[in-house]
Amino acid sequence: MSKNTNISVIQLIKDGEISIDLEIEKIHANKDVNVNVRKFLGRSSDYQAIKKRIEEAEAEREKSQGEELIFLEKKVHDLKVAEKDYITNALLLAKAFSEIEVPTERLRKAMELFEKGQIKQADELLVIADLLDDQFNLLVLIEYKEAKLKLLENGQ
Repeated sequence: MSKNTNISVIQLIKDGEISIDLEIEKIHANKDVNVNVRKFLGRSSDYQAIKKRIEEAEAEREKSQGEELIFLEKKVHDLKVAEKDYITNALLLAKAFSEIEVPTERLRKAMELFEKGQIKQADELLVIADLLDDQFNLLVLIEYKEAKLKLLENGQ
């Protein structure tokens, strides 16, 4: 019996159903990745665009010869490298989301975009400086809540 493929890639990573390291090894060995990863990537318009460009370049390559063939061979190779990089980055982002426990509005929005397959947009939301600001604000909020709790415990 096959498993439910509607489960989030992030949840599958959390549950240990998908190993990021194993999937990245498969990608670099030119092997197919987990069916759930493929299904997830299929929702990404950026990934679909890369796949379409690869198909178009391969079709052009089939019809060409001579110097044009050499150029198109390199183009197909470069596009396949870009595809591998895209999948690797998407998996690394999924791993990061699977490890995040602190829900900020920025992270929630990035995670939502990621789940919709808008990986590039999700990655763009995760600007390091802004994340540090979120972290600082969370620490301030924690200190406030701890101080408030301490006051309540002391009966004030």
